[in-house]
Amino acid sequence: LVIVFIVTFLILSTLASIIHNGSLSAILAMWQRGFSSSAVLFFAFVMLTEPLTSPTTKKLQGIYGVIVGILYTTPLLRLAGFIFTPEMALIGGNIFSYIVSPKYRFILPLVNKIKISPDTIVFVFEKVKKFNFKPGQYLEWTLPHKNSDSRGNRRYFSIASAPNENLMIAVKFYEPSSSYKKKLFSLEPGDEIVASSLSGDFVLPQDSRVPLALIAGGVGIAPFRSFLEDIVATKKHVDIILVFANKRREDIIFVDTLEKVKEFGVRTFYVLTDKEALPVGWNGLVGHIDEEILKNVIPDFKKRTFYVSGPQLMVQNFEKIVHDLGVKKSDLRVDFFPGYSET
Repeated sequence: LVIVFIVTFLILSTLASIIHNGSLSAILAMWQRGFSSSAVLFFAFVMLTEPLTSPTTKKLQGIYGVIVGILYTTPLLRLAGFIFTPEMALIGGNIFSYIVSPKYRFILPLVNKIKISPDTIVFVFEKVKKFNFKPGQYLEWTLPHKNSDSRGNRRYFSIASAPNENLMIAVKFYEPSSSYKKKLFSLEPGDEIVASSLSGDFVLPQDSRVPLALIAGGVGIAPFRSFLEDIVATKKHVDIILVFANKRREDIIFVDTLEKVKEFGVRTFYVLTDKEALPVGWNGLVGHIDEEILKNVIPDFKKRTFYVSGPQLMVQNFEKIVHDLGVKKSDLRVDFFPGYSET
């Protein structure tokens, strides 16, 4: 978003300088004034990126950046007296964002909560009619409560369910927990939470024939469950290799989904990272995911598009691994939410 805005500003400010001055020195002076003597950088990095008003996908954010960039540069172009102040430019962009962004805000009653591992609970909320989302997207979940701590009463959680199911999120709990997670943990069937702001580009390609590699760490499997349950529901046949890393065997979740999706072309490899707590007879992989593990389980890795979801450190490490393996950046999608690893 910021890059698109700045590029638009540079192109149009250069055009303005050519129209009104026509010299290279004037162009350079225009750029210098634009970045050193104006508020363009503050506008770009602070005002423009407000999450409550910017669009929810990269494509729409790019269009938003172009629109605001054009309106922001009108004082330099001075075409037919058509001039917007920075505030008006931002309002113009926000109008576009309001038109194209989903207006979802649901009050959802809890249907059930299920403990699926020693520290992970699945919360199932009543399905909303006429609510369409793509597997892999996420919602903002607001849970008002008394004595909220500094982290507030909102979190982002991936939707772990397929579109044909009740809405589901999988949440990992730590001690000590935040006030938000304490309140979430205390919810009983019938209690309500507010879901809004559907977002995310972490979705499968439209062509189901594209070979994929999914890398999940812990509760980062949540958006992949949405992928896989949708594959089962739509009976698509795919070419997917899933590598699922956990500390211990009891941390592995959604095994039922991983088993039933086998017949549709999904091969799952389990990895345990705690070498000191390996169960008797374990025949899966051991250790942290590295180049050697990837080469062994995904020999055709250069032909696949990678999707990675999990704790921040794991995602960062994996980005370096696939870069070292020569996987193109365009073939890597990552999905990191701080809530996976924080309280």
